[in-house]
Amino acid sequence: MSASSQAMAAQETQSTFRAVLRAFSYPGEIVKLKPVDAAPAGMCNSLFAAARCLLDGETSVWLDSAFDTPDVRDVLRLQNGVTEISDQPDADFALIGSAQALPNLQAFRVGTLLDPNLSTTLLVQVPSLSGGEAVLLSGPGIKGQKAVAPSGLPQWFWSAWADNASRFPVGLDMILFDDAGLMGLPRSSRGVVSCS
Repeated sequence: MSASSQAMAAQETQSTFRAVLRAFSYPGEIVKLKPVDAAPAGMCNSLFAAARCLLDGETSVWLDSAFDTPDVRDVLRLQNGVTEISDQPDADFALIGSAQALPNLQAFRVGTLLDPNLSTTLLVQVPSLSGGEAVLLSGPGIKGQKAVAPSGLPQWFWSAWADNASRFPVGLDMILFDDAGLMGLPRSSRGVVSCS
């Protein structure tokens, strides 16, 4: 890799990391990402960019059936140095390509009171970060409430997410992705389905 392409890759990683930090700092905000190199088949570019930024040889990863393909596994190994594709409960990160088939959240590691950082972070691909069921988010980083409407989540999701938030400081963190950007749902955020 040439020095100029290494510099571009470093800038891309820094830009993606700042986008992830912003998404967690301002839950429910749609954060746009610049397109990156072609993602593996079936994976949107924004999730691919985040995976390239967040995963490395020291992180364990679980792939749902949509992403558990030779193409995705090879890319994660070659570009990120990921060596451990783990069982669901043991993973540091879970990559989920089918939001509608999202596994039960209780199956993932939630950390402990002494080490809440030992939870699984879910990277979930959705059809769109808008156009779905309207939900009002509240919690740290949100002034009052914020209306969000990611599409493609299963019907049970917001009830399960409320259970997740009630466990704080333990619990799961989640990032939702579509083709253009991402939205953070930290474990401290609560979502209530809007009646309007």
